Formats: sequence, structure tokens, C-alpha cells
Amino acid sequence: MKFNKILLITILTIVVNSCSVDGKVQDIKELEYIDAITIEENDNIIWNRISYIDIKGEKMLISDMDSYQSVLYSIVDGQLISNFSPSAWLSDSLMTKSSKYQVWCRDTEDSNSVWFLKLESLAYNLSFAKNKQDSLSILSKFKPSIMFSSLSANSENIYSLVKIFTTNEVYDKDWKKIDRTEFHANIFALVKTDMNFGIKSLSVLDTGYVSMDCKGFKEKLNRSIFPYSALITDDALYCHIRNEYADNIQDMDNLNSIGKFSLDGKFLGVASKLPQEFIDMKCYYEIPCLPNMAEVRGKVYSAYNYIDGIYDVSNNGELSFRLKDIPVTNESAFEYISENYPMSESILDITNNYFKFYLSDIFAVNDNIGVYCKWDTGKFENGNIVYEHIYQEYSTSGDLLKHIILDGENKNGKLSKLYFNNSDNQLLMLRYTEDDWRIEKYTFTGV
Repeated sequence: MKFNKILLITILTIVVNSCSVDGKVQDIKELEYIDAITIEENDNIIWNRISYIDIKGEKMLISDMDSYQSVLYSIVDGQLISNFSPSAWLSDSLMTKSSKYQVWCRDTEDSNSVWFLKLESLAYNLSFAKNKQDSLSILSKFKPSIMFSSLSANSENIYSLVKIFTTNEVYDKDWKKIDRTEFHANIFALVKTDMNFGIKSLSVLDTGYVSMDCKGFKEKLNRSIFPYSALITDDALYCHIRNEYADNIQDMDNLNSIGKFSLDGKFLGVASKLPQEFIDMKCYYEIPCLPNMAEVRGKVYSAYNYIDGIYDVSNNGELSFRLKDIPVTNESAFEYISENYPMSESILDITNNYFKFYLSDIFAVNDNIGVYCKWDTGKFENGNIVYEHIYQEYSTSGDLLKHIILDGENKNGKLSKLYFNNSDNQLLMLRYTEDDWRIEKYTFTGV
């Protein structure tokens, strides 16, 4: 949807708190409004939700798992530049009847374009695809889903984490059904493209899966990929992983949270366990526990929606610091759930009724950590809970540098996400209405 940009040249005054930094009081009085842009949509690109924003220079990359695509925009005016929506060929695969391992190909008639999936250290070569007598079967085609995308530091490449669906029914060349338990439910691949989304490479992530029926292999099941949260740095992919075996063997004291992979898909190790608050509840991964991640000064930090803390992933996920000047936390809620779980309420009811604090985003603000969070004020308006929305900025050592109260809703819509454009030193507020998505741009003043 199109709309006229709001032409404001006045300064937006925002209520703020004074913050103590190394004993000195820093008073942030205002955010200066620059302008707002509309994110272009069309018949093929409609955003129901936006999960990830990445900005390098004048280019803005937006992705969301529900849209099945990644779109490159101009941050100057919100106009669409190009988009990537992988076709079903990315899910095409061949199966050798003898080995029962999958390989991927762009075109089953073109053996030179075959990408091979490596499992259990078993490598393949092109002769499998060339040998037409080798009992190959084609899996059903499913449209892949882009989980998230990220711009490389030099803005020459785009990395997209893609979920490749396998079929529920696998047949050999004689159309004899193969036991489904032999295979993964889904495969995840890191796709590297140029800025026009021309594919350069595809690397299948090393999940280390074995069948759940196999005994004595729990160490190979400790990195079930659940990449609804991810971060790409210059040399690695960090994404949410889970202990696939923990629910069965009740190994609740050792739940994984973040795994580290090389950009060619090799698993490098567990980077972070779940925070102790989740482990103490003894409810596996039932309470939403996806980490938000950001790279600041070469180190990776994480945060969780219901915890008022920042974790140092580069230091094995140790707690780096707690947020300051937060009037509402979920500490008592975690204690109550730990003492009373399992509970009769649904997970949705538990999160709605007990958790009053919500940390939405963390992101790099030059050499500092930006935080967007909100909390339940206990008030209602038109039957809806009234939240107080806050932007905070911290040094990597945990000093509170800024604390600004934001409008949860204004003429440009409801506040959804915050992001900082380090190229232009602008705080960006993503807002939505029933008709469109808009980004407001601000700079800090009064410092």
C-alpha cells in the first residue's frame, strides 16, 4: 500500500529517565525525527510479519520465515530492489536405494549441477548422479522456506538460511515405499548469493542426526537445528539448537541453546546452553526460549524474551550483565513455574498470565548494545494491556548509557521492532498498520 510520507521537521520530545554512567549523569532529552519511509509491497511480496532486518550502507534486507522469501530494499526510500524466493528445485533430491542418503540437484538431467549432502561422514561424488542404473528415486517437491537472511560486511554477498522440506513418502525406482524413519524431517542449508540473489553456493548444515530408534547415540542428537533465531558473522553461523534426546532421557540440566557452524555448514560446537532460569523450570523447551543475537565489537551477545539479562556467547553463554532501571521482571514468574510445573494452563496462558517483561530485540549500536524491551504496566485501554516501550543502550561492560521511553503507537502505526543503522547513526523504528509497514528514522540529540 502507498501513502504520503509524513513531512515532519519538528523535534519529537520523548519522556526519558536520567542514567548514571560511571558516576556521571547523562540526560537524553530528545530524539530528532528525520523522516519515515514505506516498505514497498506488491502482489507477490506482502509482509504479514517481519522478523529480521539487516542494513549495510543504503541497502536494507528484510526476511521472515512465513513469507518464504528475502527482499532487498533501499533504506533511502523503501523501494524494492530485488527478492529471493527459492523455487521447488532447491528441494529436489535423489535417493540411492543402496545407501538411503539424500543428495540435492538443481536439475535431475544435469549431473554437473548436483550438490551432495554429507551425512555420517559419508561423501559422494558425481558418479552417483551419472549412473542411471543406480536405483534413484525423486522425492516430492516442496517450496523451501527462508528462515532469515543477512548481508555480508562488504555488501557483496547475501547469506540465507533455508529450510528444505523432505517428503513424508519416499519411494525407490520401483515405487516401493521406503521406511520414513530413515530420514530427516527437514534439512537446513546456508545459501550464498550475490546481491541479485544469484546462487553462488549451497552448504547443508551438519546436524549429526541419527534415527531416534538408535540407542547409545545421544551425543549425536545434541544439535537438532531449530533456526528460528540466527546470526551470521564474517566467519560463522550461530543458530538455535536443541537437545533432541533430552525430552526422552530427562536430561534437563544440559539443554543447548546456540550452536556454531562454519559458513560451509560444519558444526563447530555448542556455543551456549540455555540460561539457568529455563533449566530450573524443568519443562524442556516448552516455554519460548529463542535467543536474540547481535555482534558487537567482534563478540556475539544473546538475550531471551523473558529474561532481563545479556549473555556473552563468545564466552560460553555466560551472563554478561543484568538490565538496569527495569521496574518489572519475570523472576517471581520463573520461581512460581519451577515450583508448580507441570501446570494445567496452556503454554500461551502461562506466558500471558505470568510473564510481564518482554525483551524484543538486541542490536549493535556502534560499539555498544542496543536493547528494545517492554513491560506490562498493569493498566488496560480499550480492553488491551498497556505496555511501556523502552529503548536502552549499554556498553559491553554493562554501563547503562541511554534509557528512552517510546510511543507504542502513533500515526505511523504500532511499534514492532527497533534497529540501528550504524552507517548513518540512525535509530530505526519499524511500525505497522492494517495497510502497510513503515520505518521511522531518528537521531539522538540533547546529549
